[in-house]
Amino acid sequence: MKKGLIYIFVLCVGVLMLVRSHLHVSLGDNIFSAAGISPWLGKNTRFHLPVILGFILLLIGMIGTVKIYKPRYPKILSRIIIACVAFMLIFPLASEKLMFVLKHNSNGTHSIDYLVENSECHIKTSDNEAKAKCSFTFYNYGAENSITIQPVFEDRYGDLNFEASTVSIIPHSKVSLTAEFIAEGHEIDWSGSGYFKGVGIEVEMDGVKKRYNKFKYLTIKELPIWTTP
Repeated sequence: MKKGLIYIFVLCVGVLMLVRSHLHVSLGDNIFSAAGISPWLGKNTRFHLPVILGFILLLIGMIGTVKIYKPRYPKILSRIIIACVAFMLIFPLASEKLMFVLKHNSNGTHSIDYLVENSECHIKTSDNEAKAKCSFTFYNYGAENSITIQPVFEDRYGDLNFEASTVSIIPHSKVSLTAEFIAEGHEIDWSGSGYFKGVGIEVEMDGVKKRYNKFKYLTIKELPIWTTP
């Protein structure tokens, strides 16, 4: 019986490593980040450590639990699968509702969460000017009604310092918005357009700034694509 409880514990840990919140971030990511460990193996790779570890623990826990308890509970495998799927589906909804309750009276950057995965920017350059039209999704848990946003790009595009833009947001809600940004006075040696997904930004509220980094891993379709006019 004691061994069975150990397998159940391992199974639960595996599920917790894999389950994702309403921000599309797994608890495993948060655990690794809190421990100061990068969730990704290498700089540009698909090897996501929390997912790998979570699946290993899930399989070990499931196999061990079924092996020990199946003689007593013949349908235990199907029950475990249903319970795991249900938990993973319900958890994002529950985490969203919980954050709106806990941060209902919050203000400033504490009242905001940024859904990085849903962001995208289209950039056009010409001569010494670049324009970006971006879409963002925020969770405004508190009563804030405006936010100042500045997109942040890296590598070849890191020299483009786009001016921040202030936009209105609806209190106590999930907000999707579009904003335009301009970067002037730069010596741009290329001309064309590009598309970015998973955009890093810097937000400012009540004089306090907060940085959200871009998605660690981008698929080929999400890499910037430049075309000449």
